[in-house]
Amino acid sequence: IFFVEKPTLTIHLAPEDKANGSAVVICPGGGYNMLAWQHEGVQLAEWFNSIGVSAFILKYRVPRRIPDNIHWEPMQDVQRAIRLVRHDAEKYKIDPEKIGCLGFSAGGHLCIMSGVQYDTQCYDPQDDADKVSARPDFICPIYAAYLANDYEDDKAELGDLITVTDKTPPVFMAVTWDDKFRGAQAALLFS
Repeated sequence: IFFVEKPTLTIHLAPEDKANGSAVVICPGGGYNMLAWQHEGVQLAEWFNSIGVSAFILKYRVPRRIPDNIHWEPMQDVQRAIRLVRHDAEKYKIDPEKIGCLGFSAGGHLCIMSGVQYDTQCYDPQDDADKVSARPDFICPIYAAYLANDYEDDKAELGDLITVTDKTPPVFMAVTWDDKFRGAQAALLFS
């Protein structure tokens, strides 16, 4: 998907006979230029549903608008998405303390930012949903990109915006051999 001007959440609730109360906000990758909607969104939501997890695919704003802060508007979108899901947890029959975030590549970066910058006020509150926490209960960055200060993937370093504390949610990370320095960057998250 290209040229997203208005963020949306596509809801895939787990079947009642399988639902376990957990939920995940999915952030498809695409270099903050586009969204790999089908294979990093819809197919994953269907798989999560098959194991009882409700999924909410976030269509966040792309392409990049702020060159030196490429994730700012998407960060607003993911914070709002987590808050909306948590605010409406009863309606969706999910546990408000079992809401995570998963993303691929740029979406993985956004996922990490949701877990380490959840207290950063990215937008002015809109309604009661913005009174609940934007902190995900777990994060799953998959081959996360842009973790260095200059958003390059060829350095084994983390950027200044990525600070892990004892309040950072639990993390499941995955990278592969051809992800080059993304693996080293991911390992630095918890070294």
